[in-house]
Amino acid sequence: MEKNINFISEKLETILNSYGILESKSNVLYLSAKALDSIKFISIIFDIEETFGIKFPDELISINIFESFETLVDIIDKLTLFEQQGNNLCMMQL
Repeated sequence: MEKNINFISEKLETILNSYGILESKSNVLYLSAKALDSIKFISIIFDIEETFGIKFPDELISINIFESFETLVDIIDKLTLFEQQGNNLCMMQL
């Protein structure tokens, strides 16, 4: 599980850095929501879906998923697990 989290973190960091919305303070990663507009938001969602082979359920497509870097990593981890298991994403609780 830890290996998967590290993989997700590394890939996600690359994606978010390419959009200029990731900041590092005292070795902790923060998302800069002030640098996030609607076009950038949708583009990031698309890139995350493509990179990890997942699909965000409509109810998760919200600026709230960018609450923190760790929150986004956790959501991606759960979505990849459900994709791998072939479960109905609407039934999961994040």
